[in-house]
Amino acid sequence: MKKALLLHGWEWDSKGCWFPWLKGELEQQWFEVFVPDLPNTQYPVYEEQMWAIKEYADDLWEGDIIVGHSLWCTLASHYIEKHMLKKLTVILIAPVYPTLWEELAEKLWKYLETLNKYYSRENTFEALDNDYTVFLSDNDPFIKMESAIKHYNNFTKDNKNSVEYKQFHNWYHFSDGAPEPIKQIPEILNYIK
Repeated sequence: MKKALLLHGWEWDSKGCWFPWLKGELEQQWFEVFVPDLPNTQYPVYEEQMWAIKEYADDLWEGDIIVGHSLWCTLASHYIEKHMLKKLTVILIAPVYPTLWEELAEKLWKYLETLNKYYSRENTFEALDNDYTVFLSDNDPFIKMESAIKHYNNFTKDNKNSVEYKQFHNWYHFSDGAPEPIKQIPEILNYIK
């Protein structure tokens, strides 16, 4: 049975946004789905978060799936690299990237210390032969589409990873915080094999 690890976003939990919907969809496709509630989501601690996903991520194998949202995209990417996980399908929804705190310092000032800690550990994007899909919205108040694409293009630079971008119009941050809360993202299912 294939496995899927879904990592909810910053300040949310496993029952927020589109996670219950995606869990149900994957279970209908005979996936074993893990959606852990990660600790301290208001003020996340990098090491604590990495430890919290260990029991789930350690069971992933070739052909399995990781879906991350917002800051937890970074968590997913770092875990994949640290543990040399290969041939996974990785879907990153509204991913945070290293220069974010510089670009949005005024808006994200209370999170700057947390962001800095997450990005004091740079990915080197080893040649792990994973398939990445990055979902971006043109009106995301936190994630600038052009900057995210520039950062995530590193996945294909001098390594075997592949990256594809799916761009959405007016999907905000793919979250409950959108003017119309996002409860489903059917397009995700197109990238799950």
